[in-house]
Amino acid sequence: MSARGHRLFPRVLAPLGLIILSLCCLAATRHPVLSSHGEAEWNEKTSSLELALCLDAIELEEQVARLQGKKIDLAKPKGLDAVIFGWLNEEFEILNLKQKPFKLSWVGFEMDGPEVWLYFECPLPKTQQEIIISHRVFNEAQPGQMNFFDLKVGKAKAKQFLFSSMDNEKRIRIRLKND
Repeated sequence: MSARGHRLFPRVLAPLGLIILSLCCLAATRHPVLSSHGEAEWNEKTSSLELALCLDAIELEEQVARLQGKKIDLAKPKGLDAVIFGWLNEEFEILNLKQKPFKLSWVGFEMDGPEVWLYFECPLPKTQQEIIISHRVFNEAQPGQMNFFDLKVGKAKAKQFLFSSMDNEKRIRIRLKND
């Protein structure tokens, strides 16, 4: 390389490289990975899993608005429980090994700043030894969506699972009754 080429690099190419790097970083921050987290705990007294999902409130409003065909406001929840639960039943299921879904029971939801918590239950027979959790929340609207989920049964440490659009079902061995 000529002496002129060496002088060109620090004055022109290095700043150009920094600009390109800055634009790449800016683009990466404009497309964050969206995620949710949830938890389930076995309640021996009621023979049911008690579940909670923490979702981005704006994303949930957009999903429910698409279903309703009109804008909604989670801060004004009157009449939204049935709509949210209907949507949830399409996006989250607990199934037996024959792919038959167990019935979910709605408890309610609450706002927590920019997030919303959805609470529901799933009665299970105490003899159930394996379940399939199908967690498709926001996968259709946000293909990069990651859904983290903890499942706690009895005194055992919670099992942690990751669901995505590429992997939205998990077959899980559980032990519900104490022998």
